[in-house]
Amino acid sequence: MSNNIDWTARGIKWIEEDVSEQAGDHATDRRVLGKAQMPVVFDLKAFVAEYGEQAVLGSLDGTSIRVMAQDVNRTGLRKRISADEIRSRIDSRLRGIRSRAIATVKEVVKYPLPGGKFYTGTDLAEYQAEYTAALVDLGTPADVAMTIAKSMSLETK
Repeated sequence: MSNNIDWTARGIKWIEEDVSEQAGDHATDRRVLGKAQMPVVFDLKAFVAEYGEQAVLGSLDGTSIRVMAQDVNRTGLRKRISADEIRSRIDSRLRGIRSRAIATVKEVVKYPLPGGKFYTGTDLAEYQAEYTAALVDLGTPADVAMTIAKSMSLETK
């Protein structure tokens, strides 16, 4: 694996096994998603030193490390993420960190329209139609407005 984490020092070794999900209406309608990355705790002291007693106590309270790992694997395999990334997500989950959506900033480009307004979409035909309408609203003959609008593009300079 390429993430260079010393899992042995954390008290974990990894095995791969099939993980399935319900594919139909019945619990017996199962399909294999792929090979799951399953942590096996082999050194309890090292595991507790890395993840804390809460990780162990949590597994005694209803959800085992195995069940948690299967859940992370199902999500990861559906998204086709790497084995290293799945292991990293399991590591985070053992620490009590859940995966969260990451906010991204999307730049909105404003294209000028006659009359001082702006178009913020991405569809050229829609922009040209709004450009035509804005010109007509300002008194430009429709055929002239259409000719001018057809020369407009959504390219930024």
